[in-house]
Amino acid sequence: MPAGTTWRYVVRAVSTRSMWSDFSPMAEVTIACPVMTTPAVPRITGGGRDADSVRLNWEVGACDQGATVSYNVYRSTSGSDVFTPERRIASGVTALTYTDPGLARGYYYYVVTAVAADSTESAPQVKPFEISLPAP
Repeated sequence: MPAGTTWRYVVRAVSTRSMWSDFSPMAEVTIACPVMTTPAVPRITGGGRDADSVRLNWEVGACDQGATVSYNVYRSTSGSDVFTPERRIASGVTALTYTDPGLARGYYYYVVTAVAADSTESAPQVKPFEISLPAP
């Protein structure tokens, strides 16, 4: 279960004669966030494209606890080498969105990382976000 989420439960019994009880009172459980040593991993939730640009949107990682001060954006034309220093295309991004302009037609793979005040960088999401700019 993801940390930082709240789950609500009720119970209802049924007898062997198919008689149903009333619902129990609701119980609520919140999965505690771990103590963070790096910022929480953000997740790209979607994107859009224009003729020569890609727009990315992401959400703050679960249990971020205010640790993130900015984001780094990485891009590659291969899904296997996105998170390398030479693939970083933007740093210090403070919004939860980024537009990558001036792109040629092709497939692009993106990851976003969170950066804390002490410059500690989170891991990227496990699977890069893939988007294509098709030929006209």
